[in-house]
Amino acid sequence: SANKVIISISNSKPNSNNAAGGDQITTPSVPLELLNKDKEQQQEQQLVRKIDLHVIPLFCTFYFVDFLDRSNIGNATIAGLQTDLKMTGPELSVAVSAFFITFIIFQIPSNMVLKRIGARWWLSFIMLVWGIITVSMAFVKNFTGLLITRLLLGAAESGFVPGILYQLSRIYKPQELGFRIAVFLCMGALSGIVSGPIAYAATSFEGKLGLHGWQYIFLIEGAPTVILALLSFCLLFDDITEVGWLTEKQKDSQEARMSVHIKNVGREPIIMKTMRTVLFDIKTWIFGVIAMLSSINMTSIGVFSPVIIKGFGFSTLTTQLLTAPPFIVAGVMIIICGVLADKGNKRAIIATSGSIVIALGFVMLLTIDNPWGCYTAIFIVAGGIGTQVPIGLSWPTINYHDLTVRAVGIAIISMMGNLGNVIASFLYTVSGDTNHVFGNAFNLIVSTITAILAVMMGLMLRRLNSCMEQQQEIPSIYDEEKQHSNM
Repeated sequence: SANKVIISISNSKPNSNNAAGGDQITTPSVPLELLNKDKEQQQEQQLVRKIDLHVIPLFCTFYFVDFLDRSNIGNATIAGLQTDLKMTGPELSVAVSAFFITFIIFQIPSNMVLKRIGARWWLSFIMLVWGIITVSMAFVKNFTGLLITRLLLGAAESGFVPGILYQLSRIYKPQELGFRIAVFLCMGALSGIVSGPIAYAATSFEGKLGLHGWQYIFLIEGAPTVILALLSFCLLFDDITEVGWLTEKQKDSQEARMSVHIKNVGREPIIMKTMRTVLFDIKTWIFGVIAMLSSINMTSIGVFSPVIIKGFGFSTLTTQLLTAPPFIVAGVMIIICGVLADKGNKRAIIATSGSIVIALGFVMLLTIDNPWGCYTAIFIVAGGIGTQVPIGLSWPTINYHDLTVRAVGIAIISMMGNLGNVIASFLYTVSGDTNHVFGNAFNLIVSTITAILAVMMGLMLRRLNSCMEQQQEIPSIYDEEKQHSNM
């Protein structure tokens, strides 16, 4: 081709034999730009793998203890917490929901602080605080003490998940993010797998050193968080380009490869213009409602699965063990759907499918009387939640392209998601509803609405992309969008 630079790969020097078609074998000519592109892609893959090895295990460990500490009240309840503290069903619901109330209130302020002072100090600090609070929950004497500690725990944990998602979105491209978030969120399922056996072991310590089994649950699960928080001061970073384990060349490459996907970096203050951009973007509210409804499903199983399963007629010890297996299914589906979301850019389809599966599981819980049949339905619901979880967080994250807008958007959507957690706190403590008909029916309705909204969101993003491809005016409801959205 006359317009291409061609390089011939050969170890020999040109000579008369080569010119005359001699007996020396030469490698076919390869376009120079293809060689350079392949080399750049290989170097980028090596860079991403190196970042993965340092970042993902660290963030996953943090989320594991985060989810373990927030959801252990379900295991503690059937281990005797409610009885020993002489709490009524409504009081237990208030204690469970108290966490999410302060979690919501402090979500945006916490993200603002993180954006201002950096992730290293802020995330380490809040982890230390919530670890200490979890340990202190072992020593509460009544409903008031439990309520106060749950309020404080919610405030401390409020900024963690939005902060981690914000950090991940600064490190990885949109097409790389879904799988990493899926692995990260899989730790929530892993904590569900581990929490049952931990509670089973803790219950066996009943009466030792004058403590109840539920007190040992808080002690065993809270102490490692405190230790991990102290280590995190040395392990976390504010910006990936500041770490010591990347070379200067790799830092430059990382900054260059992310410059296309983000509009600003640093610790700029969040101003009213940013808030207006997020609040007047229709995506924020649809994603927020989806997050709220999905959280109702997730908390119903994540926190109350011990209560639901015990309602099938199993003993307390058997229930603690039976809570673990459904989370294995959830974890597998989180990974599978995280990979599929990145490869196919079909997040709307995956989110819709997950909601339909959840609805099917709750239909089974409402119509089947056999205990093991009902237990099978828990697996189906868990699988649907596992399908939905990685999409619910990665989908909105990659559809905000300005970093500051993204930080606020994630916080608002997460805040709305936690409204769902508050609602779910009251679904499975209804007096006299031993079969949990009310909670299961409510979740069936919620999952159906979620499926409809996921379809709507996918169609809206498709329309937005079509407008940009045809260079048409972008509707004002997509206030922040100037780049292609991810469906």
